[in-house]
Amino acid sequence: MKNTTINQRGIVWAFCLAIGLFSVQAQASSEQASSERELLLLRTAERIEQTGQQIAKAYFYKGTDVRVDAAEKDIKAGVSTLDADLETLGSMELDEEESNVVMFFGFTRDEIRAILSQPFSVENGALIMDYSASFVEGAELIAKKHQNIQSDKETMLVEVEQMIYLLERINMFYISHYAGIKDQNNVRQLKESVASFEAEFKDISGYSGYRGAQIASIKKIEAYWPIAKQFFLGIEASNLPVIVLASSTSLEKELIKLADFFHKESIAE
Repeated sequence: MKNTTINQRGIVWAFCLAIGLFSVQAQASSEQASSERELLLLRTAERIEQTGQQIAKAYFYKGTDVRVDAAEKDIKAGVSTLDADLETLGSMELDEEESNVVMFFGFTRDEIRAILSQPFSVENGALIMDYSASFVEGAELIAKKHQNIQSDKETMLVEVEQMIYLLERINMFYISHYAGIKDQNNVRQLKESVASFEAEFKDISGYSGYRGAQIASIKKIEAYWPIAKQFFLGIEASNLPVIVLASSTSLEKELIKLADFFHKESIAE
């Protein structure tokens, strides 16, 4: 009888231990899912910022007959990415302010589609630039709500995503100036974007956790940036649109590799 009682107690303890372990595992799984959700929201918002600039940039490249094939691909890819990202945001639980922003994004996307279906004009290009600015403002609001500021890796991810956005922005201002929008405010914003890119790069180049592939990307950007910077700052001459496009594309290629690295590192935390 005594042995039976001991055995029963052992079974109870084993059962309680199993329940405890399951509870801990379930909590960890829930926290990981929540973290990945927040990261998805963050990256989606950052990508919307980039895409708005990309579409505006490509609109002017196509309209000025510079690298038309590439511009058409950029427009098609940009609109497709925007559609997918708005669908992603629409499927997620957001607060009222964020939901209103996403609804506004939908209206803005439709306005851009309408302009893209019309013949090119500098005036329409200026409108697309205004719409792209509204994407930036709304996306920044969403991104700030979902960034884990305690995570160094996530901070690095945001900085790299911002650098991609800045390259698209620089290129947009450059080609719009080439197309005929001789706005000194745009010239000023391009120069500010160049300075911001340089400051962000100083931060990410100082990160100590890189491995071989990431070190190679940092070195490529480090070597090429001073050359590309001079092309970008030549906006008021604006006679090198193909070189500016090639320069920003080359830099973006390396930044995308770094963004993927920090995304994986953030999930693994």
